Amino acid sequence: MKGGPGPLLHLSVAVGALLVVGMACARSGPDVWEEPTPIPGLDQALRPSATPRPPRLPLVIPTMAPQPATRNPVGLPPVKVATAAANPVHLRIQAIGLDLPIEPAGLTPNQELAAPATARGVVWFKDGAKPGMRGNAVLTGHLDWQGGPGAFYRLRELLPGDIIQVFAADGQQFLYTVESSTLYPAHMAPVGDIMGAKDIPLLTLITCEGTFDHTTHDYSHRRVVRAMWY
Repeated sequence: MKGGPGPLLHLSVAVGALLVVGMACARSGPDVWEEPTPIPGLDQALRPSATPRPPRLPLVIPTMAPQPATRNPVGLPPVKVATAAANPVHLRIQAIGLDLPIEPAGLTPNQELAAPATARGVVWFKDGAKPGMRGNAVLTGHLDWQGGPGAFYRLRELLPGDIIQVFAADGQQFLYTVESSTLYPAHMAPVGDIMGAKDIPLLTLITCEGTFDHTTHDYSHRRVVRAMWY
């Protein structure tokens, strides 16, 4: 990551324009869905086995009580940071039966983040953080493609406590824990927060969701899943 967080934050604004208007949401082929709906049999087809899903950690609702102004509050483990970082090459999320390669992508000549080239493609924003680095590692995938499910079709099923595995080119494996899953109206998404640099090893997964507009060829909302490497 060249030049520190400043250029990345500046770049995030340019990429953010795409996030608001259609990142990973352009369809290929005829429009056949009005909006995402469950596909019969898809759940079992995507799962590697019939093993029951492991129990999730309970969702903790934060209180409004004042908290000490510390970088690492008492009771939390120290933030881990990888000593060396390599490009991510594979993504596995057992909870939703996802097991797919990752491809790097930057900006197009129009200053838009290049979308995955196939239905099952997962794109990593190569100008952001790498797995295990302090920063925001951003992955995107299609919701649907030519009338069928895309790589991130089931992203909305993830809940706090679910595990996301990211494999790097040097053989390292990073286990991220889902912290939140948020649905934003496409034109009201907090772009700076979603795409901006962070001071912790954060993973952000983004896809589209909601109702498809046949005039703009875009979905009405964006699904943003945040996960932390502990």
